[in-house]
Amino acid sequence: MSTNYYRVARVVSLFAACTALLNSGCYSTSDLARDGHVQVQAVDTRSLDIGIPSVRQDGSDLVVSGMIRKYPQTAGPTMGHLHVELINPTGEVIQWAVAEWSPPALHASRPGRGGNGGHYYVRVPWTIPRDVMIRVSVGKDSHE
Repeated sequence: MSTNYYRVARVVSLFAACTALLNSGCYSTSDLARDGHVQVQAVDTRSLDIGIPSVRQDGSDLVVSGMIRKYPQTAGPTMGHLHVELINPTGEVIQWAVAEWSPPALHASRPGRGGNGGHYYVRVPWTIPRDVMIRVSVGKDSHE
């Protein structure tokens, strides 16, 4: 696939995400993680750097999003998805959802070319209970 395909796919994905946000009505602009209302954890792997998620409450929906980057020393495309988990204080996963990343195949960057990153996004019908952590990790069935 050509580099232009991935640029177009990235722009289309970004446009779709922005359109969804604008059409969602009452969307909280407050980042619950940055403001300290919820703890977050991003679990990197040997080939992927998962950015710390942004967490927002939009009515009865929770929106979790962030950046993902493939480390330059890894070869070949990486395809898969992320798991977004709500974890209670005892460490038990109480709810989880799948977040897809875009573009669907992440490639390592070459010097001077960039373009090795993407983003992830999921909207789920959750409200945040007290004392939970949100963990974002690569799905076990992903292809690194």
